[in-house]
Amino acid sequence: MSRESEIIQRAAAEFIHDRHRLGAFVGGLLRDAHAAEDVIQEVCVRLAAEVEKGVSA
Repeated sequence: MSRESEIIQRAAAEFIHDRHRLGAFVGGLLRDAHAAEDVIQEVCVRLAAEVEKGVSA
């Protein structure tokens, strides 16, 4: 596993661990719970794609 792949996987684990706090933070910035959830979901999708690229590399 490459160093970059390890970093991406660690970031993914931290994202999953802190997802609710991140959602609250983004919700506070946007003042819209639904929009905040959309942002968090988009981050999750992009992070999953990066993890997948790192695993298959």
